[in-house]
Amino acid sequence: MLKFILIVIILMLLFRALRKFIFFSAHNAFNKAAQDFMKRQEAEDRQRKEEGRVYVDTKARISKDEKFDDYEEIK
Repeated sequence: MLKFILIVIILMLLFRALRKFIFFSAHNAFNKAAQDFMKRQEAEDRQRKEEGRVYVDTKARISKDEKFDDYEEIK
């Protein structure tokens, strides 16, 4: 009976250590993936909104029978 209790306690300790190892490795992998995603998003935002550049949407406001002028005359 003593051997059985000792083996059960050892198995419980091994499963506990294995569970902690799996949890922390999965947690670290998730954090790394989240940080990589954030870095990619920040890089895309910086490329999309560079200072000093002007972006003009020319397709949204033009109807088919209208002529497009690439500048607007100020009077």
